[in-house]
Amino acid sequence: MTALRRAVGRAACDGTADLARVVAVGLSGRELTALGCAEDTAVATQEDACALVPVRDGEGAFAPG
Repeated sequence: MTALRRAVGRAACDGTADLARVVAVGLSGRELTALGCAEDTAVATQEDACALVPVRDGEGAFAPG
């Protein structure tokens, strides 16, 4: 991802008062809702909700971190 794309994405999120709603009504959020996973969009926008982060091993697979 280019620095410009990151900056644009960051600016869009920083300027959003209700990020959870923006994610929920976006294409991916609507797809998740249609699959019965609407609560996943709210979880995805929580800050400092978990001390764990996904880690990939040297071959790209997720590994215990």
